[in-house]
Amino acid sequence: MLQVMLNVLHFGMELQEAIEAPRVSSYAFPSSFAPFDYFP
Repeated sequence: MLQVMLNVLHFGMELQEAIEAPRVSSYAFPSSFAPFDYFP
């Protein structure tokens, strides 16, 4: 949701364009559920 909001507010994209834009994700943080898997 943050990336969509930044695309609209900061980069001036239309809402539909911001929704369809590629997003960045990271699995570097530990999982929130036990046994807390970590994906370096």
